[in-house]
Amino acid sequence: MRKIFVLAGCAGVAIMFGLWTQALSRPTEQSLSEPPITQSGDAVQPTLSGIVVPHHDIVRARRAELFSTIHKRFFLFSDPQTIIIISPNHFEQGKGDVQTTDLLWHTSDGDIAPNKEIIDQLSADKIATKETDSFAREHGISLILGDIKKTFPHASLVPIIIKRNTSEKEIDRLATSLNARCPACFVVASVDFSHYQPALLGALHDQLSLRALQNRDIPLLLKHAEVDSPASLAFLAQWAILHHTERFTLFDHTNSGVISGHPDEEATTHIFGWYEQGVKNSPPNTTTFMIGGDMMFGRSVGYRYESRGYTKLFDLFGERVFWGVDAALVNLEGPITTAPVRYDPALRSLTFLFPKKSISALSYLHIDGVSLANNHTLNHGQIGFSETRSLLKKNGISSIGDPAHVSDTSVSYFDGQGIRLAVIGVHALIDSHGTVELIKKIKKDAHTRILVFPHWGIEYALVHSRQQETLARSWIDAGADVIIGAHPHVIEDVDVYRGKPIIYSLGNFIFDQTFSKNTQQGLLVGGSFSDTGLSLYLFPLQTKGFQPFLLQGKEKQTIIDRITKNVQKYQKQSDAGSFLFFPFQ
Repeated sequence: MRKIFVLAGCAGVAIMFGLWTQALSRPTEQSLSEPPITQSGDAVQPTLSGIVVPHHDIVRARRAELFSTIHKRFFLFSDPQTIIIISPNHFEQGKGDVQTTDLLWHTSDGDIAPNKEIIDQLSADKIATKETDSFAREHGISLILGDIKKTFPHASLVPIIIKRNTSEKEIDRLATSLNARCPACFVVASVDFSHYQPALLGALHDQLSLRALQNRDIPLLLKHAEVDSPASLAFLAQWAILHHTERFTLFDHTNSGVISGHPDEEATTHIFGWYEQGVKNSPPNTTTFMIGGDMMFGRSVGYRYESRGYTKLFDLFGERVFWGVDAALVNLEGPITTAPVRYDPALRSLTFLFPKKSISALSYLHIDGVSLANNHTLNHGQIGFSETRSLLKKNGISSIGDPAHVSDTSVSYFDGQGIRLAVIGVHALIDSHGTVELIKKIKKDAHTRILVFPHWGIEYALVHSRQQETLARSWIDAGADVIIGAHPHVIEDVDVYRGKPIIYSLGNFIFDQTFSKNTQQGLLVGGSFSDTGLSLYLFPLQTKGFQPFLLQGKEKQTIIDRITKNVQKYQKQSDAGSFLFFPFQ
């Protein structure tokens, strides 16, 4: 057998990441003598089915502590004979979505032998393809092997790497097959969580990932968890279901941006935990969202990116910012068509039309819903409006609001944990009548929170108008929980009324208005509703060549300081950065 040599990574620093996300129970000393399995007739039921650990080596020391803890707690009398380690296929190499190998692994503490019987059967049954080259550079496997060898020196290995878009059906087939052959196998999921985001945004994204793990919610993990391998987490959750281990115990939650002292820079978050038998840890009621401003794919934007591909707009931004929340929302400033679209940069037409392929940009960003309650949606009449709604629906994107009126169809709903988010699109420049009545109707459900997403205000004004203030207050009086607006093409101020926040304008997200600095800046707002209040996270952005990127440091803070003068009393501090918290009164 060929050997793969594992190099030791740099020693990491481990600290607790003091986030406000969720407080889960830590391991206690009273259970250290529990046996690793319980017998029920001929069935073998492990009290511990699997763990999730990061391969990011900045937390190498804390990872070793987790392995030591679970060994003392669950494997005092006997070690598992075989360990399944499952990792992302970081480089998307090889033919199969699910791959394994029978290579011999070498660590500084000795070799780890493959369980050839199981591996050969997975290959024979076409559950996984047996490959070699894919594993040579796969650090999701190699960086964990030292911990496995030190903790379980006599265990054999079934290494598995999974490509990102592996289906739920393939994951279920893999878990079922492995469980039939090795019900006492112990699973190690090697997964890093939120990637390339500032620490504050990673903390928001991790709320959903933790909730999905606690609920063993495989569809939520696969669709919304912003991690390097949703499929690996889905396998771990499926393994926990098959082994009746309902309780997810959180061991630690850290963030490389906080550890390094640079929370604004691109960071990785880490969740350490395991599934064991016991009463399920019910996650707190939360619903999270991310909302961005005006997006258009016509005029100069279309001229530049039609041939290059609309996803190239996000080369400086990435695909992950809107991922990892229950509701990812933007204002779509124009209709989408299947007909050919002609672009002439010399023409500054105010009649917008975007090609069908521009939807790829929305899908790339993991957008769940777009507001159509604006002054450009009807640029090509009702036919264009209907075609836009149809194309969005085919791509799994909700159409929010109507450009002509407010009715029951103006609201879209997004479910979280115990809290439902109602988003109401209002074209307030035309007609906002009926909004108050709609809010009152929705408010009858005590488990629903209301976000009004109006198109309003004066273009290029940095401070809100009296009309905006009057409308916002009337909606809050009716029961709205937060107002977040669009249309002025610049970032406007933030206000509060009766304890409820009003963000008057997000400014531009994707637009071709390069004539001023203010029109090339925008604001993204992340939010988390809980039973006690609403947390808001502000992320200013800049565009360059129509390409957005998140601002950091002084540039970021200058914008936040300008717009939050009236809400300073609601500011809170965390290790990840400052945010706004509006408690329910």
